Amino acid sequence: MKKITLLLLVCFATICLAQDKIPAIITKPGALDAIKGHVQGACCSAEAIYLSHIDGIFKLDWDGNVLEDVWVANDATVFKTAYLHGPCIIGHGTEVRQCAFVRGSALVGDNCVVGNSTELKNVILFDNVQVPHYNYV
Repeated sequence: MKKITLLLLVCFATICLAQDKIPAIITKPGALDAIKGHVQGACCSAEAIYLSHIDGIFKLDWDGNVLEDVWVANDATVFKTAYLHGPCIIGHGTEVRQCAFVRGSALVGDNCVVGNSTELKNVILFDNVQVPHYNYV
């Protein structure tokens, strides 16, 4: 637990030095208990904090709450400009490319490609599906 808190503080300190307009967060006691083990990395967007973990990517809101409705496989690639809103599951080996917009109720299978600027809502994509750029599914 101390490692995760320290990682979050380092992540936010770095961001705050680069952009002094982003506030730091303080998590509530027990908010990160769902994350067990080693956190491999972290990145932040305007809407959330993403922690890379052996079980996948955990999404936290800026209040420090774990958002359990978004699950990304640990070997999936989600570009930093992509937007993920739950409930959604992104499968193994899948790429969610630049500016893709997953609006919720999305199940994306293994080895899929969600093209840039593609929007997904209320969808199931089976394994090995490629959705080209600029599409609404």
